[in-house]
Order: sequence, then structure tokens, then C-alpha cells
Amino acid sequence: FPHASLFTPHSSRITPSLHLPVRLGNATFDTRHRTALTMSADRLEQLKTFHEEDPEDPFTRYALAQEHLKHDNASRALALFEELVETDPDYVGTYYHLGKLYERLDRTDDAIDTYAQGIEVAREEGTQKDLSELQDAKLKAEGVGFD
Repeated sequence: FPHASLFTPHSSRITPSLHLPVRLGNATFDTRHRTALTMSADRLEQLKTFHEEDPEDPFTRYALAQEHLKHDNASRALALFEELVETDPDYVGTYYHLGKLYERLDRTDDAIDTYAQGIEVAREEGTQKDLSELQDAKLKAEGVGFD
């Protein structure tokens, strides 16, 4: 993937000049190169650029949708996830996140349908972990076995 460095946390070392690494979630940023506060906005802008360069790349569209969620732009994330399910139905991870977004938007029936579609794709692809996560999400959305 040509843009992998965008999603890979920067390694950092404690140097004699006392540049300490900054932890943000699971990522560590070296304060000499970027500040953690601008990383998310920079990432969104870079993803938009990547999407303009290659609008058909499913990974970029998936990452862009995730980034829009982080910026509380659910409508844009929804459009990207829905488009991704239509154009790249084998991209299994989309079904889980689209379903969760539907749940967040109180569209439970759409969430359940999305999980069911994802379950079929995960079975076809043989991805057991995805299958398990989608089945669990579907059961929870249906309220089966949960209070």
C-alpha cells in the first residue's frame, strides 16, 4: 500500500534533547515531527487527497469513512461505507462498521441486514474472526441473549 506510513505510528526515541514521545490512543508520535493535535486533521486532508488521486481504492475509502467518523461527520462516513458495500462487497470490515453506524443512527433494521450480508461475505471469504464479530454484533442488535 503506497500510503502505509499514514496509518503506521511513527517510532520515536528518547534522545538527550528530551524529545519525549506522545501517546494518543494506540499511536505514538514523535513531537519533533508532528504534534498530536494536528495529526487527525492532517490525516483527513491526506486521505481526501489520496481519494481524489484514486477514488476506486477501497482501503482509502474505508479509512476516509473512519476518519470522518472521528470528526463527527456521520453523514459523509455513511455515504462512503454504503458506497463501499456496493462497489467492493468483499471488503468484509465495512459491514461491521456500517452496521455500527446504522445502530448509532437508530437504524437497527438496516444494521441487522448489514451484519447478515457481512456474515455471508465472511463465510465465503473464510475469515473466521470477521464472521464471529459480525455474528456477535447481529445478535446484540437483535437483542438476542442480552438485557
